[in-house]
Amino acid sequence: MSHDQPSAASPATDHNQQPLAEPVSAPADADTRIDTPAPPPPKKRRGCWAGGFVLLWRLLAAAVRHWRVTLILISLLVVGFAAWWLTMRLSDDRPLFSVEHSEAIAESPEEIRAMRDIGQWEFLSIDTEELIESHERGLFGDRHLVRVFRGTLRIGIDMQRATPDWFTPKGETAVVRLPDVVLLDSAFINESRTVTFYEEGNWNAAEKQKQLDRARQAMLKRALNAQNLQQARKQAESQFRYLFNSFGYKDVVFTFEPQNPLP
Repeated sequence: MSHDQPSAASPATDHNQQPLAEPVSAPADADTRIDTPAPPPPKKRRGCWAGGFVLLWRLLAAAVRHWRVTLILISLLVVGFAAWWLTMRLSDDRPLFSVEHSEAIAESPEEIRAMRDIGQWEFLSIDTEELIESHERGLFGDRHLVRVFRGTLRIGIDMQRATPDWFTPKGETAVVRLPDVVLLDSAFINESRTVTFYEEGNWNAAEKQKQLDRARQAMLKRALNAQNLQQARKQAESQFRYLFNSFGYKDVVFTFEPQNPLP
C-alpha cells in the first residue's frame, strides 16, 4: 500500500486579480525633503508712547472740530470744581480766606533805616486863604489896598529830627519814639494865586510885604491849632502802626518828642 507524499502546493492562479505593482525605488541622488511653507513675518508692535500719542492727537482733532462742545465741557468742569472746593471749605468750618502771620519777627534794619531816610512824612494838608486890607489917609489923598492870599499848609513829621534809638523792638511789641508833628514847609503861601481885590494909590514892595507877613501869621494861627495837630498825630500813628504790623509786630507803642511846630 503505497502512501502519496504531499507535494508543495502551487499557488492558485486567479485570473481576475491584478498583479501587484513592484515598488519603485527613488534614485539615490534625489532630494527626499518636503518643502514646508515659511511662517508669516511677525507683526510690528507699536510702543505705548506711540499709541498714546496717536490717541491724544485724535482727541485734539475731535476737540477742535467740535470746539463748542469742548468749551461747554470745560466750563462745566470749572464750575463743578469750584462748587466742590467751596463745599469742602464750608464743611471744615474754616473761613474761605485767611491771613497767616509768622510768629518769628525778622529784624529789618534796612527797612527801618529806609523809613527814617524818607525824611518828611505828610499827614495833614490844609488849604486856606486870608483877606488882608490896608487903609491909610494922607494929605494927598487916601490909599486903599485889599488882597486875598491863598496857601497850603502841610503838617507832618520830619524823620530827620528822630533820635538814633527812635525804634526799639521788645518781642512782639515795637516801641516807637517819633518827633512831634510840625509845619513841613514855611513857604506855604502861593504868591501866584494872590488876588488884588482893590487897590487905590501907590503901594511899594515893602508895604506889600507887610501884607504878606500879616497873611502868613493869620494862616499859621488858624492852621496850627491843637485840633489839627492832634489829628496829624493820629494819622501818623495809624500809618506807622500799619507798617510795623506788616513787619510782624502785634503791638506798637508811640511816644512823640516835643518839637518846635515851625520849620
